[in-house]
Amino acid sequence: MKHILTLGTTSALLLALTAPTHAGVVTLGNGDKIEGEVVRNDSDGVEINHDVLGTLNLPAADIAGVQVSNADPAYTGGNDDGWFFPGWDKRATAGISGTVADINTLNFNTSFETGYADDTRRWSVDAFYIYQETESDETANWFSVAVGRDWLFEGEPYFYWANGRFQINRQRSYEERTSGFFGVGYEFINRPDDFALRGRFGAGGIYDAGEFNEFTAEVVLGLEAEWTIDDQSSLTAFTRFFPSLDPAFSDYRNESGATYTLELDTARGLSFQAEVLFDFDSKIDDPFEDTAVSYLAALVYDF
Repeated sequence: MKHILTLGTTSALLLALTAPTHAGVVTLGNGDKIEGEVVRNDSDGVEINHDVLGTLNLPAADIAGVQVSNADPAYTGGNDDGWFFPGWDKRATAGISGTVADINTLNFNTSFETGYADDTRRWSVDAFYIYQETESDETANWFSVAVGRDWLFEGEPYFYWANGRFQINRQRSYEERTSGFFGVGYEFINRPDDFALRGRFGAGGIYDAGEFNEFTAEVVLGLEAEWTIDDQSSLTAFTRFFPSLDPAFSDYRNESGATYTLELDTARGLSFQAEVLFDFDSKIDDPFEDTAVSYLAALVYDF
């Protein structure tokens, strides 16, 4: 219950924000493209402000695709109506698979992501749950929720950032882990319709609760890439290294991942997503448990 309350408090804080319009391109069914400021993008259609034509309300049946500037990577046109993260792009995923043969397996994963960006700030909130069972033995049971904030400066490549994360992972040396970091970032590449590459450097720490209750101070070095392959597919990837500071650089952690997304039905917000997550911790003595890799596939609903 205390974890639910923590997530609810964070959500209430983020709901206080408002969202302006975002640059984008709407592709019609006949191939024509309309560029402007996307005000609304939902299952009913798109509202876009054009420099010459003014405000256009386009029904979903006439739209083949919507592409919002990658300069605002977290935003792809959330609905401003309602109480739940109004104006934010929201994405929910769910995937399940299993086999009944020589080895019986069950895999389940679900996640929720939302984000918002403008010229001065960039927010992200994501939560996921992964469960895996092999021959009735639990091999993965991992819950994570994270909140991140970037402070941007219009026209400048550098920014400041901070994030926090809470995890429950029964298959690692910790049962519960709370972490927080802050630092400076730099946009190495920022091509709005194509590719973005940014780096992060900072400091903070983690507190592990469970078999061992301890705090570890760490620095963090990270890279993030976002590639818009075409109108229907995209690829994102990240890697983060966390050397410990007590004693200095005696241990380190690495978190890496990559996600491929393929749009199936733009008007209805349906996509397919394939993801791989990698987690390494040198403090874990058992060489068979210091590394965890998760392969995930899920259907995606953007709303």
